[in-house]
Amino acid sequence: MHPQSAVGDNTPEMDSDVTVTTVPTLLRLSVGGVERQFQFLPGEKIQLGRSLASDLVAALPSVSREHATISAVGDGRLSIRDNGSACGTFVNGDLLPPNHEYLLRDGDVIRLGPDFEITAGYTHSAPEPVTVRLSGGGPVLPLRLTPGSEMMLGRIPDSPLFTVFGPFEMMSRNHASIGVTKDGQVWIRENAPAKAHGSTGTGSLRDAKFRSAAGIR
Repeated sequence: MHPQSAVGDNTPEMDSDVTVTTVPTLLRLSVGGVERQFQFLPGEKIQLGRSLASDLVAALPSVSREHATISAVGDGRLSIRDNGSACGTFVNGDLLPPNHEYLLRDGDVIRLGPDFEITAGYTHSAPEPVTVRLSGGGPVLPLRLTPGSEMMLGRIPDSPLFTVFGPFEMMSRNHASIGVTKDGQVWIRENAPAKAHGSTGTGSLRDAKFRSAAGIR
């Protein structure tokens, strides 16, 4: 029963039974020409790995039992995380840092270890993330950032890339930030470099913007 309005009160009565429906995100994973479909509501995830309990089983010795996880992270977006696998998780040939949420894009080619390849397909209404590749002469570190967002690079445990930068004592806890403007421009800013050490490869960084070019798309 709905409450009665007071006499003379012309305020429209609100319907307390209204429900909000969330449309699930549909993910298509294709392996060897065979497609499987998964639906995600916010917070849901699936497991990829050698374990028979995985949602997508990859029965190869080079694939870890709980190799990687795909999760719904909001706004209809999906991300993939390598769970510290022995042979690594790759997206479009880039090795992902372990335990880091990497946003997926439609058409991404995921590889678990050297041999198990998956093509991912899905659509969402949010702006596409921008791919940034960082390299200091060693392996390329791939990142994906949504327009208007930024990420801290440093040794502080709260950093999403702590597993990558934690061992580098020359790096400050909150060394630098990298982000993407709403119009897709990539910028990097030095925050607090360690004593006598600037940000690797550029000396002392100042606020800078980079056009979408080699290594950025």
